[in-house]
Amino acid sequence: MHDKYDVVIVGAGPAGLTAAAWMSISGIKTLLVDKDSSPPKSGHADGIECRTFEVLETFGLVDVAWKESNKTVEIAYWNDQGGSMCRVFTRPNMISGGEYHSSYAESTLAQGRVQQLFLDFIESHQNVTVLRPYEPHSLTFITRGGSPVDDYPIQLEIARCGGKSSNKDEGHEPMQGPLNIIQARLVFLVASFKADVTHVGQRLCRQYSFRDRVFLAGDAVHTHTPKAGKGMNTSMQDAFNIGWKISSVVLGSATPAILETYQQERLPVGQALLDFDKRIYRMVSLKPDDQDCEAMKQTIQEENSSASGLGVVYRPNLLVQETQIHDLDSDRALRAGSRLPDMMVLNHSDGRPWRMHEILNKAGRWNLLIFGGNVSKKCQMGRVHKIAESLSRSSSLVGKINRASRGCGFSSIELTLIHCASRDIVELDDLPRIFTPSQGPMGIDYTKIFVDTASHTGVGGMVYRDLAIPKTGCIMLIRPDQHVAFRGGLESVSEMDHFLAKFWLCN
Repeated sequence: MHDKYDVVIVGAGPAGLTAAAWMSISGIKTLLVDKDSSPPKSGHADGIECRTFEVLETFGLVDVAWKESNKTVEIAYWNDQGGSMCRVFTRPNMISGGEYHSSYAESTLAQGRVQQLFLDFIESHQNVTVLRPYEPHSLTFITRGGSPVDDYPIQLEIARCGGKSSNKDEGHEPMQGPLNIIQARLVFLVASFKADVTHVGQRLCRQYSFRDRVFLAGDAVHTHTPKAGKGMNTSMQDAFNIGWKISSVVLGSATPAILETYQQERLPVGQALLDFDKRIYRMVSLKPDDQDCEAMKQTIQEENSSASGLGVVYRPNLLVQETQIHDLDSDRALRAGSRLPDMMVLNHSDGRPWRMHEILNKAGRWNLLIFGGNVSKKCQMGRVHKIAESLSRSSSLVGKINRASRGCGFSSIELTLIHCASRDIVELDDLPRIFTPSQGPMGIDYTKIFVDTASHTGVGGMVYRDLAIPKTGCIMLIRPDQHVAFRGGLESVSEMDHFLAKFWLCN
């Protein structure tokens, strides 16, 4: 075997499969190598956080996973009292409202089942080759004068191995057979780490990538005790972060500089994971009389927020920018770098409730959410028409991007209007035509205009309030991983264009 691939992924665990799912939907020629003959049938991880369900939803896998999972809606904490086990307290295993709002709850589902869902998804796309049981022998980065020798500068030697199932403890047989040479543009490594049961293994790699060509995730960058139950979730969220960026670069819609943001964004998450793991390990290792119930309750709350991935906020970088707008300075305002909460809004045309992530859920797409404010007021309606005109101009970078992409994922930006006026006062025809695009020869797309108001059953109406969105409105540019890339006022289109121009390649 001597073949070329755009991307080679080493390790078909949860992280490797999440990255492979991104490659699948982007059509990128990918090789997925794993040392096991088959995915695990039992054991390994089984806890799935709300944020990880959102990852599964991006690839259309959440319905089956959610249906089959066991929901852990509360946690009971037990302790020894006088020689008998007694329940000390019971707490909800979730945080609702505001920036942490999610449509899912922490649940359990066997890791092997999660991996099989991904494998079935990958197989249906046919551009990812899965090779088992193979493992790498060497990796060489070929340069000339310090620069990559060609478009495929990575040479990976792999060999067939014994391939025993990862359910067995005896490990793997040595490599056997000839070495196969693979040439790749990018390599994604997910190394396994077998912890000693008598030792708490906590490690954090400070370098998540090498020359923006080789990327590490999962156990390759952070290992910890199983107490926190975060390993599979954080690993999948690592891969979710870098996967769409790799796809964008390989497809030519973004500059390779965006790959540097992977370490900038995920290294602090890895450090926070280890810090959290140390706290929870110390807590459960104390003698019963020394354990602090209040501290345990606070730890559970942290586990449901920032430690779960819901409350992760990426700092400003090439893919995250905040503008200084006075109306957006509230402490409750959703900052750039935050995950967009999965709250409820109503479709303006038919009143059907939609989840925010349901609006976003086109894998690989960027979304520009225009919070138009109270458009029943003439001045505010005028501001919405003005931003629509700005986005429609030939000089608008967003317009150029969408015209060049022809609707292709990873290289297009969906436009959605969310206002807070009454549907009884504002008619669809009052709003800019850019939000009611043609669909087919005689149809109109009615899924681009929404209103933040309560439904007939009392659902919704909290987005502007909980996210401190001013009645004068704002814009939020949402990345393919549902994090806010840019936030500004309705007059901030030129600033957003400048932000996009730093990394977007509009051919």
